[in-house]
Formats: sequence, structure tokens, C-alpha cells
Amino acid sequence: MSASLGQIGGYTLLTVLQKGIGLLVLPVTASHLSLATFGVLEGLVLLMVLLCLLEASAGALPRLFVEARGQTGVLLGAALQLSTLAAILLALAAWWVLQGLGLPLYGSVTPLQATLVALVVALNVLLQPLLIWLRIRERMGAFARVVLSQCLAQAGTTLTLLQLGWGLDGVLWASVLGHGIALVLALHGCWGQWHWPGRSPRSAVKTPTPSHWHGRILCYQACLVLASLGVFALHGLDRLLLGQWLGPQSLAQLAILFKVAEAVALLFAGAELWWQPKRFQVLKQAQGPHQVVQVHLWMLVGLLALAAMALLSAPWVLPYVLPAEYLDGLGWLPLLMTALLLKLATSVLDLGCYLPARPTGLAWINGASALLALTLYLVLIPALGILGLFVTLNLVYGLRLALCVWLSQRLCPLPYPWRRTALFSTFAVGLLLWQPGVLLALLSGLILAVLLGGQRQSTLGGEA
Repeated sequence: MSASLGQIGGYTLLTVLQKGIGLLVLPVTASHLSLATFGVLEGLVLLMVLLCLLEASAGALPRLFVEARGQTGVLLGAALQLSTLAAILLALAAWWVLQGLGLPLYGSVTPLQATLVALVVALNVLLQPLLIWLRIRERMGAFARVVLSQCLAQAGTTLTLLQLGWGLDGVLWASVLGHGIALVLALHGCWGQWHWPGRSPRSAVKTPTPSHWHGRILCYQACLVLASLGVFALHGLDRLLLGQWLGPQSLAQLAILFKVAEAVALLFAGAELWWQPKRFQVLKQAQGPHQVVQVHLWMLVGLLALAAMALLSAPWVLPYVLPAEYLDGLGWLPLLMTALLLKLATSVLDLGCYLPARPTGLAWINGASALLALTLYLVLIPALGILGLFVTLNLVYGLRLALCVWLSQRLCPLPYPWRRTALFSTFAVGLLLWQPGVLLALLSGLILAVLLGGQRQSTLGGEA
């Protein structure tokens, strides 16, 4: 248990540094960029996120690694081949969107900036299967070197170039440098672990080729990509639409709220990074279903605690680190936090959706959720404004959670204590919106009591 907690802590810290580098330098970025330029930067980040969701292999590796056995090197080789092709195509797509479509949000983006965005997209797509592989192999040391080097290079370069007056160009150059260094180190960490296709010249027996794994990866990944695009329609496309309708200044102000939600998601991602690569292996053990339920319930408790801390700290911290013009709309944070809880709870409870060789059910659910969200955006936002956005997010994420849990239980029934879980969750969310400090105190006491109880049992067991 202590080893698992150590891994969770390590992955949490590394994930915060890797994905939260923009949050760490946010005060400096906001002070050196105008509100409109910051809105354009947010639009570029959303575009990069959208294109990187189309990455061709990384999401399938944890699931297929269990089946690969003696062909793990061939599996990784096939994944890298697919990612290389995807990196080229997606980089070209990024440049075309920024320079060829003439979108108002990107009207001020220069050809150089479009090229830098395309490079970041390509490097990120190439990096993803390598990082997943390091986590599957539980090589935390190599994973840490990649992440720490990327963060130090990107943060240091961003701060330096902003101080020199490079503006948006400096932020993009820093991202290219950070991703490039990370890719080199990740390749070094995985060196020699992949196999390319071919026939041995001294034997009539064919070596395992990745052609089989190409099909398996694409089949599985296609469903994940469709599911991810559905999620992006809920958490990403909304801001792109608002940026087009209301302009980059409004997008920048709304982005601050989502940065707070992103900080909560990043802290929670440490537990997800530790759990997701091994959850299928744990499920196959003798007491696997009960262990999975126990882990899931504790992850939900931790998620509630993180949301309570965010609601308590944001109104006190943000005015000290950001200009006042960025803080309009901070009162909408509680509604955004409930939507985030529904979204992240789904990522915990949807394990069964990933078990089929083709997880089409998840893609259908996310596709239906995305269509519903788009419809509600067009109806509620013109009528209710920003309130319409947050009503839409809560309604759609709630429906998506219910559908994913239903499908997961049909494919892989797990012994959850549903009645107690539902009552506790309803009480906790209500308390979160009313008195987040009280909820945080109660959850902290619960966690402390369990930890002390476990330590006492270990001590008594040692004395016996």
C-alpha cells in the first residue's frame, strides 16, 4: 500500500509539472500578454489539444500490452510507426486551420506562429506512446527525467523570452523546445524496446511483424478517438465557440475559470496515471473486482477533497496573482466544479467500457453527449449567456456519467455499494456547494481515520 501511495504521489507531482506548466507560469504570462493576446493563446492551446486527441496509438497500448506477451517490442514498434504518420498529418492540419480557414479567432496568428504550433503538435503526438510505455513498464525514473527536463526547459525559456519582449512567439518557441527535449529523452528511455518488421535472413521463420498490431491498435484507438472527440465537444469546443462569438477577451476571462478546474484535474490525474495502466491486470486477479471497487471509492473521496480545496482557495489566491481584468466571472466557479466532478467521476467508474476489443459503446455515449451538448449550446447560450454554458455542462456530464456506469456494469459487473455511494455523493456535493470548508474537514478526518486504522492494524500484526 505504501509503495502504491508513493507512486501516486510521484505521478501526481510529475503530471502537475508536465501538464500544468502553463498554470505555473500563468501569473507571468498574464502580466506580459494583453487580454486579447492571452485569448488567442488559449485558442491555440485548444486547437493543439483537439489535434492531439487524434493521436493514433498511445491510448491502445495499456489494453493491448496485456495480450502482447512475447511481442511487446513489436507492439511498441507498430505504435511508433502509426504515431509518426499521425504526427505529420496533424502538423499539416494545424497549419492549414491557422492559415487557410480564415477563422476570426486566429486572424492575428502569423505564419511563424502557425509553424511553431504545427511543430508542437507533431512532437506531442510522437511523445505520447513513449510516455505511456514508460508508465506501463513502471520506469518512473525515466518518466521523471523526461517530465522534469521538459518542464524546466519550457518554463525557463518562457520566462526568459517573455522578459525579453517576445510575447506570444516566446511562449510558442518555449513549447517547441520543451517538447523536443522530452521526445529525445523518451526515445532514450525506450531505446531497444521496439522491434521493426522484417524477415530474419538466416531463418525461414518470419519474425513477428507489426501488421497485426497495426490493425488492433487502429481498431481500438479509433473508438477512443471518437470518444475523446465527444469529450472535447463538452470541454473545449464550448470555449472555441465562445471565442468565435464573443472574441478573444471574453475567452481569456472564461479561461481563468477553466484553469482552476484544470488544476484540480491535474492533481487528480496523478491517481489516474498510477491506476489506469494496471487496472486491467488487477481486475484479473482472484479478488480483483473487490480491489477495483475499493480503489475507485477512495479515488472519488480524493476527488471531492480536491474540489473543496479549489473552491476555498481560488477566491483568495487569484486576486494576488492575476490582473483584475482576468477575474470576471469567478462566481461561476461552483457550477463549473460540479461539472468537473461529474466528468472525472466518469473516468473512474467506466472501466468496463474499455474491456471489449472494440469499445464502441463509449464512442456512442460520447457522440450522443456531444450532439446533445451542441444542441443545448445553441439553445441555452443565446438565451442565458454564460449560465447556459454551465447548465449545459452539468446536464450533459450527468447524463454521460449515468450511461457510462450503466454500460460498464453490463460489461463488467462490480460489487459497488450503490445505495450508500449515492447517498454519500449527494450529501457531499450539496455540502461542497454550501460549505466546502466543512466538507474538506469531514473528508480529511475520514482519510486520516482510515490511515491511522491501517497503521494500527499493521502494528498489532507485527507485535503478534
